[in-house]
Amino acid sequence: MKKTLFLALLLSVTTFFFGQNITKDFVTGTWKVTSMFPFDSRGNQEIKELVDGFNNSTFLFSENGDFQISTTKSSKVFKMITGMTAKSKWKVDSEKNLIKIGTTKDNFSIMGIQVSSKEGKIVFYLDETAIYLFVEKQLNKQLIPKETDTTATKNLLAKIRGINKNRFEAKTYTNNTTINYRFLQPKTTETNKKYPLVIVFHGSGAIGTDNEKQLWTMAKLWAEPTIQSNYPAFVVVPQFATRSSNYSLDTTRNVLTSKSEPCLETVFKLVDSLKTKLPIDFKRIYVIGYSMGASTTINALSLRPDLFAAGVAFAGIPQFDKIEVLKNKPIWLIHGNKDTDNTMESDLQFFEELKYNPKIRFWELDGVGHEDIISAPFLGDAVPKWLFSHKLN
Repeated sequence: MKKTLFLALLLSVTTFFFGQNITKDFVTGTWKVTSMFPFDSRGNQEIKELVDGFNNSTFLFSENGDFQISTTKSSKVFKMITGMTAKSKWKVDSEKNLIKIGTTKDNFSIMGIQVSSKEGKIVFYLDETAIYLFVEKQLNKQLIPKETDTTATKNLLAKIRGINKNRFEAKTYTNNTTINYRFLQPKTTETNKKYPLVIVFHGSGAIGTDNEKQLWTMAKLWAEPTIQSNYPAFVVVPQFATRSSNYSLDTTRNVLTSKSEPCLETVFKLVDSLKTKLPIDFKRIYVIGYSMGASTTINALSLRPDLFAAGVAFAGIPQFDKIEVLKNKPIWLIHGNKDTDNTMESDLQFFEELKYNPKIRFWELDGVGHEDIISAPFLGDAVPKWLFSHKLN
């Protein structure tokens, strides 16, 4: 009787349909399994482990074509699946609403995922199995696999970090209080043309007054010849003499929250001053930060949404008390899921509360900690390109 009922349930699933042809844009991103169609695993430990694995799994379809399945309930049998699909690519057969997994050598035949829907929910059916998964796309949230070619990344990091600090002019600004900063200009400027302004905030390890330590990787990136040619901008890298942002427990959310310190106001005054002296495009002023500087980035966006067009925050602690002003602000959150200094929970909560903002994105870097977050995806033009795609209305 039970077997008959299960077969009837299974047959009902095969009538799922999808009212549109899927596209690459539709598929690209991270899909989390929310539930699995009833599957009788009693009496078979391997099937039970497989069901547990899929019930807690995530499918990653990267924009560059990489594919990955991960789960929080791994087992020997599930590792067979992740091993089988390791280093696989994906492509879409729109006519069949089919996602094909594999490589060009095997004609993308390792796995097929049929996309359908039932009662408004998206369903992944794994071809030639009885596995039907109800899935939900993580809006603008992606799990980024840990890179394997660390030698190339180390070489690129060394090249960027090796850029001479004197490419950035040492300056000081005083308005009641004094702040040191480094300044980079576009290689050339054209008459009557205005340029973006990029503010880069440092982590707590660079607190001081030497006006040097704050020149971290994502600051020097703007002086890399190709980036400077393709993305000309004025770049300001302030150095805080004390913490620019401090943390406390948000007792309502039970996660850490951040609050800016008065030194951030001095940066705002510096920016306002530069706007009167330089050919700056007021609609394209951006902010980037790491760790304490990432927290300061969210603080700055929260306090002056009228000033900044977009921001990128690497491994920070966000500010929650002004979250309403950020509901349409372009924000790119980047956090490693092995970060033990600034754990990811605060950024996850921040994203959850803003996830219906179509301009927010969250990149969870798999297996990455606090110190190694500046990795291959960010050493090219990804950050400048994303920032420059946004401007104030």
